[in-house]
Amino acid sequence: MNTNQRAHHDRLLRRLDWNAPARPSGGALDAIIVPASRRAHRLGALIDLASACKTTLVVLASHRCAIDEAADLVASRPSNARVVLAEVPLTTDHEPLRLATSAEDVRALSADRSSNLSLKRNIGLLLARYRGWQKVMFLDDDIIGITTDHVVRVAHHLDNNRYAGLKTLAFADNSVVCHANRLAGREQGIFVSGAALGVNTAGDRPLDVFPDIYNEDWFALSGEAQTTGVAHVGNVGQLEFNPFEDAGRATAEEFGDLLAEGLYALFTDVGGLHRATAGYWKRFIEQRWALILGIRQQLHDHMRY
Repeated sequence: MNTNQRAHHDRLLRRLDWNAPARPSGGALDAIIVPASRRAHRLGALIDLASACKTTLVVLASHRCAIDEAADLVASRPSNARVVLAEVPLTTDHEPLRLATSAEDVRALSADRSSNLSLKRNIGLLLARYRGWQKVMFLDDDIIGITTDHVVRVAHHLDNNRYAGLKTLAFADNSVVCHANRLAGREQGIFVSGAALGVNTAGDRPLDVFPDIYNEDWFALSGEAQTTGVAHVGNVGQLEFNPFEDAGRATAEEFGDLLAEGLYALFTDVGGLHRATAGYWKRFIEQRWALILGIRQQLHDHMRY
C-alpha cells in the first residue's frame, strides 16, 4: 500500500463555476467572520468589503488586535457596515467550546502551541446557529485581493454545498514543511482552507467543528473531502511572511500537519477510514520523516552550490 505524502490533493476538490452570478438564488451571505490576530488596521479593507456586500462583519479579536483600536477604526470608516466586535480569550472553560484536542496531553504533541484560531472559528459557527444565519464566510485578516465578486460566488455555491472555499495562492498558504518542500524544487500543491471559506450553516444538521490543532480547517473539511470533494470556487492572496523566521513554527505545526496529510493521503490514494490502521500510520510517519530528511538534504546541497 502506497502511503507517501501527496504533492497535492486536487482529487479531493471540485472546481465549480468561477463566473459570479448576478445574485445567489438562496440569498447573500449573512456574515463575514474574521478571527483577527493582527493589528486592527488590517480590518479596514474587510469593513469596506462587508459594507459593499451589505452583510454583517463579525470580528473575533485577540493577540495584537486590540478591541479598542478595532472599534475606533469602525467608527472612522465612511461606510454603513454592520460590525460586531468581540474579544476572545486564548483558552476557555465554557464546556460547549472545550474540545478533547485542547487537553494538555494533546497540546504537548504540538509543542504546547498557543493558538485560539479553532476557538474563534467554533464561536463563529455557534453564533451562526444562534442567529439563524444560513451562510457565513470565514476570512482571515491577512487575506488580500478578495472582491465582492468572490463573496457573491461563495454565497451562490453555498446554495448547494456545505462548503465553498478559495485557495490562497500568493503568498502560498502552506505549512513550514510544505514551504521548504517547494523551496527544494519539489512539486507542492495548495488546498482550500479556512482562511477564505464559506460555510452553509442552515438547518439543524450537526456542524463540523474545528479541532484545536494545526490544520484545524482540513479536519473540519475532511468529511466533504472524503465523499463529494470540497467546492473550490476561486483564488485569493495573503500577506507574504517568512515561514522560516520562527524556529519553533514547524515544531508547533508538525503533529497537525502529519495527521492531516496522512488523512488526506488516505482519501486520495488508499481508500476509506477503515484503512487507517496502526500499520498505516507507522508507515506514513516513517515516510514523512524520510520526506523531511530529504528536503533538508536538498536544501543543504543547494546552499553549498
